[in-house]
Amino acid sequence: MQKDQDLLIKKRFVKILTEDTEKVKKVIEEKYFEINNDFKHDERGASIEFNIFKALVNEICFDNLFHTKKRHYSQKSDSQPGFFDELVYDVPENRLNDFNELFKVPECDIIIPSTLNSNTVKSINAKELYYLFFFHLFHRLVSSKKNVQQILNTSLTEWSTALKTRKLPITFNICLDRIIVENNIEIQPFHLINIYHSFINRLSPYKANIYMTQFIVFEAEIPLFIYETDKESETRDTQDDYVIVVQMRKKFEEFKNFLCALYFHNYYLPNPKPILKFPWWIEPEYQYLNKFSKKADDNFIFKDVRRLTESDFKTVFKTYSLLKEKGFYDPFCFPLLFSVKNLAFSVPFKLERIFYSHTLLEFLFSPHPPMDLSFKIPLDASLQISDSFNEFYKNYILFRGMYNIRSKAIHGENWNEVISKTKNMLNINGFKIRTIIELFKKFNELILKILNRMINFTTIKSSIIESLDEDSLVSFNEKKYEYLIQLGDFYGRVNKYVPVLKVFFEAFHIAQSLNDSDKLLESGERIKQIYNINDNLLVYLNELNLVSGELSIISHFNTNKQNIATEIHEKISELRSKTLSHPIENKIILNINGNIIMKELNLEQGPILGKILSIIEKKIKSGELKNQEDILRSYLKTIDLSSLK
Repeated sequence: MQKDQDLLIKKRFVKILTEDTEKVKKVIEEKYFEINNDFKHDERGASIEFNIFKALVNEICFDNLFHTKKRHYSQKSDSQPGFFDELVYDVPENRLNDFNELFKVPECDIIIPSTLNSNTVKSINAKELYYLFFFHLFHRLVSSKKNVQQILNTSLTEWSTALKTRKLPITFNICLDRIIVENNIEIQPFHLINIYHSFINRLSPYKANIYMTQFIVFEAEIPLFIYETDKESETRDTQDDYVIVVQMRKKFEEFKNFLCALYFHNYYLPNPKPILKFPWWIEPEYQYLNKFSKKADDNFIFKDVRRLTESDFKTVFKTYSLLKEKGFYDPFCFPLLFSVKNLAFSVPFKLERIFYSHTLLEFLFSPHPPMDLSFKIPLDASLQISDSFNEFYKNYILFRGMYNIRSKAIHGENWNEVISKTKNMLNINGFKIRTIIELFKKFNELILKILNRMINFTTIKSSIIESLDEDSLVSFNEKKYEYLIQLGDFYGRVNKYVPVLKVFFEAFHIAQSLNDSDKLLESGERIKQIYNINDNLLVYLNELNLVSGELSIISHFNTNKQNIATEIHEKISELRSKTLSHPIENKIILNINGNIIMKELNLEQGPILGKILSIIEKKIKSGELKNQEDILRSYLKTIDLSSLK
């Protein structure tokens, strides 16, 4: 019985709505040329400001004239509301009753998100909702081929579902500027689960722009908090406000996770600021379109081909799914995800991207314990993406150069000077780099190769090499050994003996892990040959554990080193025991350094500088000197240098 009653009400209401929309269309056609012209020439490109629309409906459909004077309706984007004194009007009882029966509108307050980080409270009653619905209906009729019955059914379902589930559907719309999209996609949008690409025209008064017609749209739901209005006590839980903000951010983070997959395929999305779209009962269409006027230009920079085809998009979505499956978005991968987001959402060719890249590289390739990163990271990173020794060598040199830039910059050296020296060093080694942008571009190509190679791993975790299965690790180490030997031979030919030893030591350790006696003998002989050239060579002088380990290797290959090795082992043991038994004192940060001392005393760099600094530090600790630069400079002139030599 109730169902039949609802059908009768709906039929009567559809008749009224049809008559009202036809009246509005006719008056616009006869009296308001500018609006009608937009409707005629671009069926999806016309819109009326909401308050003006309400006044127009009251005059034409409800026969209510509350305004005091008429003004021309303007479609200019800088027009201000206020054409009528009264902004809220009555709705005739017959219409309002039918609407209320169908939509069952409560007198309520709704908490709505106004931005990603804040929210507001909106009061809703049947009269206000009626205007929002009719505004929505009118523009849907103008911009689609659906009839009043179909639009009413859809709108009613959306509203009823929201009231029942207490879920608010929203969309994040990311504009794709300056990008060519295949024609067939414009005609028929393609959908992939809840992330899809669609063709949307902007409506006036913000005229369509050929560079701003494409979107990636992410559909989501957040909690819908509705409070029935109580005139005696209007209270609500302020915790709900916080919940909405958190949910909004969480949903957008999910969207950004997907956008990271675009970066794997060389699509940059600097500073992704979505244009939020809310349901018709919260946000009239013109308010949504108003957000475009605040959008900055060039938010998106795409790869050179400037295309995003359906095939591209499916590939990106496949990457996203694989990354999710392998744990890329899990909490323990946060440093990696953090660096990828910074790379994906920052403008290309900026200096800070060097730091983001090395956070990524250290997460994936830092050894345990993390020692000699400037050698170990470029080595393993290059091995991951190289199919020949020549390719490995060039990648290794580039990674080493970029790590040097990062390291020097962290320690306060001049960016431009370090980058210039690195660029010159790379060009000496066969690179043809003319500008800083070309340098950054080559480095970014390597980072993208690393990321895409990472997808092939079973899981993604730190360190990526240590996460290889047994067979893959053996294969990796065999390749690593082969390239290390070739790299060591290359360094030997150019008389760089310390790097040669470093490389051969690494090869020897790889041979040990492979338990390969032939490789042990080969790398051992190479170490012996280098030490026979120069008995005084040592590497890793500041790393006790490595020195100790390498000396035990050296003593097997160079008889001259055996006694020295024993003596150094004893000293290392003694030093370790002292370190354990005596807590390290806080080191004083002197207001004077080696450069100042050399300049004041006309000295060259050498052990004497350390002695002078040690004397100064002792005198400051004893209270004989104050740690002030002018006082310390004066004291330098009193030092007897002959007693320190």
